[in-house]
Amino acid sequence: MKLTAKVKLDTTPDQRDILHCTMKCANNARNYLSGRAWEERVFGHYALHKLAYYDTRSEFSDLSSQIVVRCIADVADSYKLGNETQRVFKQYGAISYDSRILHWYTDRLEVSIWAIGGRLRIPYKCGEHQRLMLHALQGQADLVYRDGEFYLHQVCNIETPDPDIPDGWLGVDLGVVTIAADTLTDNNTIGISNRFIVSEGENNAESRPSNQ
Repeated sequence: MKLTAKVKLDTTPDQRDILHCTMKCANNARNYLSGRAWEERVFGHYALHKLAYYDTRSEFSDLSSQIVVRCIADVADSYKLGNETQRVFKQYGAISYDSRILHWYTDRLEVSIWAIGGRLRIPYKCGEHQRLMLHALQGQADLVYRDGEFYLHQVCNIETPDPDIPDGWLGVDLGVVTIAADTLTDNNTIGISNRFIVSEGENNAESRPSNQ
C-alpha cells in the first residue's frame, strides 16, 4: 500500500534561500519545457526529452541533469490530463526528487538534498508514525513550500497485513416481543416484559426500564 510520509525540514536561513532559488529555477525550467511542448505539440515523456533536454540544460545551466530529467517528466505527466491548454507552473510549486538527488538518513533524521550550488544536509522533524513509515520509503519525493516552511512528501510502500478470516458467523432475528435473538444459543434473547427490557442467557442477568 502506497502512503505518503510528510516531514518538515529544519532549514537555516541560508538553506531556505538556496531552496527558494532552486525551486524557482526548476519551475522556470518547467514553464520553458511546457512552452516547447505546446509549440511543437510534443507531449510524450521520451519525445519531449529528445526535443528539449539539451536546450533546457543550456538555458538553465544551474540545474543538474537529473533535476532537468525530473522537470521533463513532470511536464509530460501534466499533459496526460489533456493538451487543450498550455500548462503553467507556479513559482513555488512543488518539485520532485528521486534517489539520485535525495538521500535519507533516517537514523539521525537528516536528508542530503541537491540544490543549486551543491548538496545540502538538512535535519528534519516528524512524528513517530512518519518516522516508522520512512523505513519503507520507495520512489520519488516532493519538495513542498507552504506557509514559509519547506517540507518533503515521500512515497512509502507500507506492507498491508493479511485480513482476518472469520471462522464462523452469527445470525440475529429481530422481533417485537423478542427484540433480538441470535443463533449462538437457544436462550440468548432480549425481550420486553412488564415495561422492562429483559436480557436472558448465560452471560446476561439484568433488566432495565424499556424507555431508557
